[in-house]
Amino acid sequence: MPTGRHCSLLISLLLWTAPPLRGQPPAGAARAGIDHLILGINSLERGIRAFETLTGVTPRRGGEHPGAGTENALVTLGDGAYLEVLAPKPGATPTSSAVITSLERLTPIGWAVHTDSLDVLIARLRAANLAVLGPFPGSRRTPDGNLLSWRTARLSDAALQAAPFLIEWGSGVVHPSATSPGGCRLTKLTVGEPSPSQLNAFFALVGMHPVAEPGATQGLSFTLECPRGNITFSR
Repeated sequence: MPTGRHCSLLISLLLWTAPPLRGQPPAGAARAGIDHLILGINSLERGIRAFETLTGVTPRRGGEHPGAGTENALVTLGDGAYLEVLAPKPGATPTSSAVITSLERLTPIGWAVHTDSLDVLIARLRAANLAVLGPFPGSRRTPDGNLLSWRTARLSDAALQAAPFLIEWGSGVVHPSATSPGGCRLTKLTVGEPSPSQLNAFFALVGMHPVAEPGATQGLSFTLECPRGNITFSR
């Protein structure tokens, strides 16, 4: 249980849902919503089997991340969001998430917020004196040959390790939430940080409105409603 100045934020999907991914936003607008959650594990095959056993839903392989040494499998969570099981590609050393090589069980290691206007949000965060790294280009090819592309950015402040990174999908990309197996729904996401005021400022700047919930576990955890009941993943 957290002590001292640690605090957490509950992202309540009952009060807030992601905006639609289709259509063009007004000029200069920057919309944001939960894009995906990431569960890390040291073997993708083990992760797929473990997730299926826990939830009754089988993640579908999504492909490899060129240059990153990782591969993934996905399930949709509804409302334009999905879950990614992320693992090292056999024989490779991950460059972006080396911690997953030591994870024996499915463990939350990050999450993303999508936006239609990444550059606008980056400028807004920097104007508020928040250090932002990016944008960085990314892509992967799906098993059926489709190329998915995106750009990302993230905060570099060590005091905001549980903050999400930002992602803007490429033009014409079919979002993974529309092509992944269904059956699970995100009902609760809790983020704990040692600097809640900075985290609150970040969420306000990207247009999200979480609800403060003191006393929850520090770090990242979330609950899914699935065919085999409510399943909570935490560190």
